[in-house]
Amino acid sequence: MGEFARNMNQPSGEGTAFGNSIGLAFIGGYADASSYLLARTFTGHLTGNCVLAAVSAAGKDWYLTLDRLLAVLVFLAGILLSSMLNRFVPVRLRQYSLAIAMLIEVLLFLSATLLLSNRATPELFIASMCLALVIQNGALHKTNGISVHSTYMTGMVTTLIQISFAHYSSQS
Repeated sequence: MGEFARNMNQPSGEGTAFGNSIGLAFIGGYADASSYLLARTFTGHLTGNCVLAAVSAAGKDWYLTLDRLLAVLVFLAGILLSSMLNRFVPVRLRQYSLAIAMLIEVLLFLSATLLLSNRATPELFIASMCLALVIQNGALHKTNGISVHSTYMTGMVTTLIQISFAHYSSQS
């Protein structure tokens, strides 16, 4: 098992797993706040996007409403995709799943940065950031037996979709 993944899943006298969890939660929060400042849409906060979409719709700002709903839909689709990948990844790669997830997250953050700097549509930036944060949220769901999520609704929805997927996929 990779060193980072081992630290995240095993108790440590020095609090390494807890420190890593706090660090990743900070990254998630920072990315979410940055996305709001740059695209007026949260990319890892379902509760905030649902509220902001309703506010935008009430103000008849349909373009912004659609951007915020896009973030919700991409995040939900990303949870399902993450669940499918976790279920069907070859056994020999599972020991590296957290490291692979973090690498994909970094690549998506870099892609989002390049998209924004090249003046691509905000929707591509939003989709890239949402996927990065959902991958982090899906990969890092428990540390030392403690549930780790950036926001309450995001964590609850992630868990609900993962459990539902596991339940329905085991029946087939």
